[in-house]
Amino acid sequence: MEISMIIYAVTLAENLNFSLAAERLFIAQPTLSQQIRKLESELGFPIFLRNTKSVKLTPAGDIFIKEARNLVFAYQRLKYACDEINHTLKDSVSLGMSIITLPLITADIIFFMDQFPNIKLNIVECWDEEAKQLVASGALDAAIVLFADYEDQSDFSITPLSKSYMCISVSPNHHLAKKESVALKDFADERMIFACERSGLKHQLMREFNKTGFDPQKWQFISATEARVPLVLKKNAITFTMHNNVEWSVGTQIVNIPIEPRMYRTCTLCVNSKKTPLLPTKHLIEVFTQRYLYSGNTVQ
Repeated sequence: MEISMIIYAVTLAENLNFSLAAERLFIAQPTLSQQIRKLESELGFPIFLRNTKSVKLTPAGDIFIKEARNLVFAYQRLKYACDEINHTLKDSVSLGMSIITLPLITADIIFFMDQFPNIKLNIVECWDEEAKQLVASGALDAAIVLFADYEDQSDFSITPLSKSYMCISVSPNHHLAKKESVALKDFADERMIFACERSGLKHQLMREFNKTGFDPQKWQFISATEARVPLVLKKNAITFTMHNNVEWSVGTQIVNIPIEPRMYRTCTLCVNSKKTPLLPTKHLIEVFTQRYLYSGNTVQ
């Protein structure tokens, strides 16, 4: 069993779509299918149930993927540790972020690269919770992540960048589309789509549902935005976004409606509070701090 096969399986589990998973892995779809079959043969049980219309985890596959994610995380930590040993990161910054936060800071990343062309910026795509763990462990120099107000930040030195609130995203023909705002009870029985099981939006939303006595049971995970949009437009489901990250819905007719009372998340640049940042990381912090300070977008 090779680590690449495990990474393929975890990526497919995140997407539940062979085409999208192969695209993220930069391999051909037949190669991905072949590797998954080979892995299942070695394991002695199927990880996925697939037909021409869908891909789902088997009960055994669900258990396997949960453990496989831990192995992939450990492998990434080992890779970065080896890189540090070989001094390949001494003039570089490893910055973690998710596909959700990337659109919010693209201009800032370009500015940093223009200001410091000799510093190699290694961008690592990962979900917020994983990025926080990698920063806390020292495997990443820094990360751009979203924090809810209730989340523990004691392991990090935080530079707040912007604050945003959560919206539901629905079809223009959905019965909620004409509302100026919605309460949790308005969509508690709707089918909900989240990017993945580890989505910070999902955990914050479920926390609020539990506080108010609701127990939603209908949700699914689809990481690719282009796969979520058709389901939302057909009124088969709703999804969620932050109010300052709605570019993905432009041109789709999707309607984004604030949730009341508002549920805030703060976009932050975070580094390990127990580790003195190296000079390249300090430059990154300085650039982001100054850009948001002068733009007036920083959190007060």
